[in-house]
Amino acid sequence: MSTQTDHFKEWMSITSSPKVALLIDDSQGDTEVIVRMSRGFNIRWEVAYTGLHALEKMEQKKYQLIILDFQLGSEPDGVELFRRLKKSCPLCPVLVLSGHLSNDVIVQITQIGFAMFAQKPTVFDSTFFEQLFLALNIPRAEVEAYAI
Repeated sequence: MSTQTDHFKEWMSITSSPKVALLIDDSQGDTEVIVRMSRGFNIRWEVAYTGLHALEKMEQKKYQLIILDFQLGSEPDGVELFRRLKKSCPLCPVLVLSGHLSNDVIVQITQIGFAMFAQKPTVFDSTFFEQLFLALNIPRAEVEAYAI
C-alpha cells in the first residue's frame, strides 16, 4: 500500500534528476533565452539549429522533451520534422513554438501525435513555462504498451 510519503519521494526522485531536452530553433538568441530562463527546471539542454541536425541528434540519444520552432527556415519543414520526431520517439512530449501557426497546421500536427503549442514572441511568458513544466511531468508508459 502506497502512502503520500511514498508518492512524494517518487516525485522528488523524478524531479531531482536532470531532464535531457532537445531545443530545435534556428535563432541563437531565442535558444539562449530559453536555456537561461529555464534554469530552475533542472533541464540539461542540447540545441540543434536545423532540422537535419536535430534528426542526427535523435539518432544518437533519447530525449525527455523536445521544443521545436516550427519555422526553421531549412528543410525538413516543421510538419515533416514533427512527423519524423514522433516516429522516432512517439511518447516524447513536443512543445511547438511559432509566431504563425494556422489552425490547419495545428490540426495536421495533432493528427500525427500530441503536441503542446506556444506562440512567439510572447513565448517566454508564464504560459510558456507552465507548458514546459507540464510537458516535463507528463506521465509516460513504455513504448511497447502503445504498439499496434
